[in-house]
Amino acid sequence: MRPRMRGDVFYFPTPEGVYLRNNQGAFHLRGKGLARLLDLLLPYLDGQHTLDEITQQAPGEQRALISKLIEMLTARGFIRDLTPDHPHQLSAAEQETYAAEIAFIEAFQDSSAWRFERYRQSRVLLIGSGLTLQALVQAALHSGLADISVLITGECPLDRQRLQEYLALRQTRDPLQQLHILEPLNWDDEQTVARTLAPFEAVLHLSDRPMLRRSALLNRLCYQQGKLFLSATILDTQAWLGPLVLPAPAPGGHEASRGCWECAWLRLLANLPPEMATTLDDFADHPETPLSYALAVPTAAVVANTLNFELFKYITEAGPLETSGHLLFIDLETLQSQRHPFNASAHCRCCRQAGPLTASYFRDLVRERSTGPVLSQEDFSRKAARLFDARLGLFSALDEHNYTQIPLNIARVDLAQPAPRLSRGETWRVFGAGSDFGAARRAATLRACECYAAWCYDPRRSLSGSAPELVGTAPEAFTCYTRSLEPSTSLDPQEDYLWAWELPGEQVALVPAATVFPLSTEEERLQLPPVGVAAGMSWSEALCRALFTYGCAALEQRLAQSREPFPQVEIEALTLSEAAQRYRHLLALQEIAIAVYDLSALLSDWGLLAFAFCCNEETWTYTCHVQVQAAIEEGLRLCLQHAQALRNSESDYALLPVTPLPSALRGETLIAPPYPPVEAWEQMLPALLAALQSQGRRALIVPLDHDAALTEALPYIVRIVLGKRRVDDGR
Repeated sequence: MRPRMRGDVFYFPTPEGVYLRNNQGAFHLRGKGLARLLDLLLPYLDGQHTLDEITQQAPGEQRALISKLIEMLTARGFIRDLTPDHPHQLSAAEQETYAAEIAFIEAFQDSSAWRFERYRQSRVLLIGSGLTLQALVQAALHSGLADISVLITGECPLDRQRLQEYLALRQTRDPLQQLHILEPLNWDDEQTVARTLAPFEAVLHLSDRPMLRRSALLNRLCYQQGKLFLSATILDTQAWLGPLVLPAPAPGGHEASRGCWECAWLRLLANLPPEMATTLDDFADHPETPLSYALAVPTAAVVANTLNFELFKYITEAGPLETSGHLLFIDLETLQSQRHPFNASAHCRCCRQAGPLTASYFRDLVRERSTGPVLSQEDFSRKAARLFDARLGLFSALDEHNYTQIPLNIARVDLAQPAPRLSRGETWRVFGAGSDFGAARRAATLRACECYAAWCYDPRRSLSGSAPELVGTAPEAFTCYTRSLEPSTSLDPQEDYLWAWELPGEQVALVPAATVFPLSTEEERLQLPPVGVAAGMSWSEALCRALFTYGCAALEQRLAQSREPFPQVEIEALTLSEAAQRYRHLLALQEIAIAVYDLSALLSDWGLLAFAFCCNEETWTYTCHVQVQAAIEEGLRLCLQHAQALRNSESDYALLPVTPLPSALRGETLIAPPYPPVEAWEQMLPALLAALQSQGRRALIVPLDHDAALTEALPYIVRIVLGKRRVDDGR
């Protein structure tokens, strides 16, 4: 054993013994004279002497006491045994010069001198210009890097003489340090840039102006070459640092971030205000952008030192990394910082090499999901929490937004932009209502997942009609459909297709991407989410709910052709759920009379029950379901939500207008028929598919899984489009 007192330890005598403290904690050791004994031992607790050598110099009666004291302090973390440490080649002068850095490493890891030596010998390239790069060079020199290369770009002025002054000043303490200024590059020549990066282990990029195109290029090249990449970008009074980009797992257990710089910035841009994001979402350089008034020598030093410290911690494996899987935001006006986690972006062109699935892989994927476990409400809430972040999340906010919370709780979710192609307008918002905060928040989040998935389209996942893997395929291998969803025996070479799961029949099919995802500018104004989109806690629930949306759409279309009045449901005679009874009671307390009409005759061919909910002359909503209790409960909840919005003048979460049920179609006959018993989702689906088949249609199911982060939280989001059956198809 070669004991050494840790560098962060201090101690002082107490009447009972000695009190010790370091960064990990404190310890009060009782015993007269222990403080004096530590004073005598301290010169020998430097890692250069073994325990036997230390005790041999002590009187015989104190040897056991000294051994026990050292062992106790070692167990408590105040003394380290240097015996297992890796050997290093640092000179005594280097160890003295960088004693503070080595002591910092020692607080987290063993072999601190060896780890610092690894950092000191790292080949690092600094790229950028302006005050921030100048500060980064100073930080790199001060932290002990021996050989630093600098590539100065031209978008900001930089005092090169000041860099040499920094080097000369540091060489008075560390004469081994060197600074190399590289020749400027043509950033349009990727091959030359790649060759320039090749000798280095790490690349740090920092400039006073936002150079997004250059950052994206460096991110991609470093990712391809397996190099560490860290960048900082200044946007007005904001500095965004990170993320740490490293494709392979880091040595010693640091995991590479989920995603890369481009992923993080796609997430950030999707959440920026439209006026700011519009100028940045093309990932262009902005060398003419006015310099931030908040960027001066002190603030530039904070940004640069933070960036270099991340490099230091990564290489030495000392301390938590702020930029692993996160962007670090620094407010240049207040110097307050905040970490923001992000998920890899579906639209990243660097680390997410998406491509179309094969038919067999798609078949296996659907079968896996169709037999997947049912998500509990708690599991969904826990997983969905990872989707929220105010700056980088798929969803930027989940709160009650000062809405009235009686009688229903109301929650709102703000969505980020699901895809770069979408035009920027107002923030997309969805709402959820429930009898408690948890239920309202889950409902709003589930709706947000549906809306986001419906618009998150990655064109790389589609197959061209002229793709080699499709040309020449036997017609019986799968069915392809046209934009009008007619079955076809040939593919349109100008069309992009997605795989779909055809039910009944359990076959793979190809449908045009334009029938699944709204692609045109005009379609972007459609109500969200489109008909046929639904999510659920299970595969069967998602499919059933998607078919319900078609039932509601068909219901409103068929009302115009109806002539016979519909009977009114005698709610009192039905066995309602506890929630439905509560909603009905709360409506009655507000003196709101809701008349419920049975419109199921209009959807008999769909196998669905349908109901209209009317208040006086107005029609507030329609519901479709297989279960009468669920349909009535949903309708009463929606009516209570609408009444709450009207009473409190909170139109944000009021129901959208629907096709009114004419007075002539509101019958006076009261009915309470024996509706079918309650069924599970798995039992509902076959009946719905059989009804669909009797109409000569087929359900073409496309999983909305282009964003892996969303799919991880909720794998059961689908869009169903209804294809027509072949004339010669007997199924």
